[in-house]
Amino acid sequence: MRLEAFFKYTLFAFVLFIGITGRWLHRSFGTITYDQLRFHTKISFLFEGLEPTFYYDFFNHCIFPFVTFLLIYYLLRRFFFLKNKKRRVYENVFFVILIASFSVAAQKFWHFDNLYAQSKLTQVYGDFYEKHYEFPKQENIVFPKEKRNLIVIFAESMESTFLPNTLSLANTQEEDFSPFGNLASNLGDIASQNIVFSDTESIGGAEQAFGVTWTIAGLVAYNCGIPLTMPIDTNQFGRIGGNFLGGAVCLGNMLDKEGYKQTFLVPHPKNFSGVGPFLKDHKIAVKDVDTYKKLNELPQDYQGFWGMKDSLTLDKAKKELTNLKKDTPFALYILTIDTHASTGYTDLQKCTQKYGEQTPTQKYKNAISCSDSLIGEFVEWAKTQDFYKNTTIVILGDHLSMNAGFFPSNAHRRIYNAFINAKFFNPIQADKIYNRRFSHFDILPTILDSLDVEVRGGRLGLGSDLLSNQPTLLELYNGGGGGYSKKYSKSPKFMKTSYIKTRQITNEKNSI
Repeated sequence: MRLEAFFKYTLFAFVLFIGITGRWLHRSFGTITYDQLRFHTKISFLFEGLEPTFYYDFFNHCIFPFVTFLLIYYLLRRFFFLKNKKRRVYENVFFVILIASFSVAAQKFWHFDNLYAQSKLTQVYGDFYEKHYEFPKQENIVFPKEKRNLIVIFAESMESTFLPNTLSLANTQEEDFSPFGNLASNLGDIASQNIVFSDTESIGGAEQAFGVTWTIAGLVAYNCGIPLTMPIDTNQFGRIGGNFLGGAVCLGNMLDKEGYKQTFLVPHPKNFSGVGPFLKDHKIAVKDVDTYKKLNELPQDYQGFWGMKDSLTLDKAKKELTNLKKDTPFALYILTIDTHASTGYTDLQKCTQKYGEQTPTQKYKNAISCSDSLIGEFVEWAKTQDFYKNTTIVILGDHLSMNAGFFPSNAHRRIYNAFINAKFFNPIQADKIYNRRFSHFDILPTILDSLDVEVRGGRLGLGSDLLSNQPTLLELYNGGGGGYSKKYSKSPKFMKTSYIKTRQITNEKNSI
């Protein structure tokens, strides 16, 4: 009997915990992919810098219900089912129903079949990278004599899905792809007045590829043209003096070689998920919430969703830009956070709760609308500054929103992009902007093009300059038989040396 009881309690506790944590993770972060799960469970500094609210939320939605359900099951079993033999039979039926119910719930939130399929792919080596990765060679990346400045805003979870449904970039009548009306009107105005790459003739953007579904993965993909689907076990990711993809040549390395002063503003503690180590290893200085705490430059109400609220981060960006030397080209990168799932954060000193404040959906709409307003105001401010005439501003959603339940099932979801005041090296042609299939990886060479940089051959990393004559890999594979995600999800052999252990990429002839 004791062995039976131990087995039942252990099995129930295990299934219960998996089901409850799965529900919490899905509510907070959307559908979890294998690479995302594997990356975060391997990184020792995963929880560095997390706000107390995260632990409070985990306790309320995971630990408390877990203990409550376990206690209820113990009391039912101890004081009801075990009172007589007939009830013990009922207890076995009840136990099976419990296990089956929580198992179904766990599958609903974890999608174990997908995780298993993804794990099998990453255990198989392929030659996709060897065939398609374009090494960043100095002879193929030609900067202009007068270098342009760069500002990149990585807007948390920002999608073209939020843009006004009346906006038509190509002035054509097309199916309404926006279910949220005027939720992001400022970004809509920016899109209509500047260059926005789209997968349609109207509102659209980048597709989210496998391995780039969370912030650090998005940053790596945008800056290096590669996904975080590498052999994780052999990479220190900045731990104990190790490097974070130290062998990869990324945008920061390229701009550093050209004399750019580079700063990245991170609203949360920089070590979370390895953001700080990654940027440092690629020649970008980092200023995070702890930087401004040490300088005593934060007001008492500085906190937003996590770390600094976006209004403060953008104010810090203005100060950085004001203090820059005029004779040195600069690159300033800004990460926002207040539109993170599941409800975001609305800065009531800057915005109103015009969508209501009762439900999670209303709160998330307010957060998106507020972030849209703050980014729009920052862009308008930048236009009045002396540096603007020689500065390209790029706005990029870091990934699709993880707030899966927020969207209708038929929503055409794409990642937002906008290139403001860009001076493209290649001519702007409608067929290069509209009806394109592209991903994070194609943004790296396109950003360089927007700085009047010639990318000879039109390709860098796994990306294609969207204004070049080169098709993207999405267009190449899905247009000619498919298999794109399946092929590049396989582990590349050369990443073990080129990206992780050494800087062998730089040993290529004339590489950066």
